[in-house]
Amino acid sequence: MENDELSKELFENFIAVSKLPFRKMTLEFSKGELAVLYQLYKLNRGMSAGELTSLIGVGSGRMADALKSLEAKKLILRQKDARDKRKTIVYLSGIGKETVEKRSDEVMTHIKNFTNELGAKDAEEMNSLMSKIVKLYGNNQ
Repeated sequence: MENDELSKELFENFIAVSKLPFRKMTLEFSKGELAVLYQLYKLNRGMSAGELTSLIGVGSGRMADALKSLEAKKLILRQKDARDKRKTIVYLSGIGKETVEKRSDEVMTHIKNFTNELGAKDAEEMNSLMSKIVKLYGNNQ
């Protein structure tokens, strides 16, 4: 297959993958919101908006919108930093933690089913290729 044909087919497959069931489970969140929830859950600590902005690699405006939306959904809490009252620290709320855990469990169930259907060899090959893509193009959300 020529490179142009292969590139077109890969593009179409990337689009198709974005429509798979485990992606649909997270459509209630913007990309930035998902990244905030994931990082707060993964790191299991509060962070300033500036730290989250740097870690996730989005602009301060997008981060402000994501935090405002997540706070309205009661998924995060904002508290003044005890050491520096000028800073606000963002924490995952109890509801936020439950939501992340529930969505993670649902997505993992779909991925396990998917990898079982693929078989071990193809699943390992796919994972290896996806890892290469992430390394080539960075790990920004």
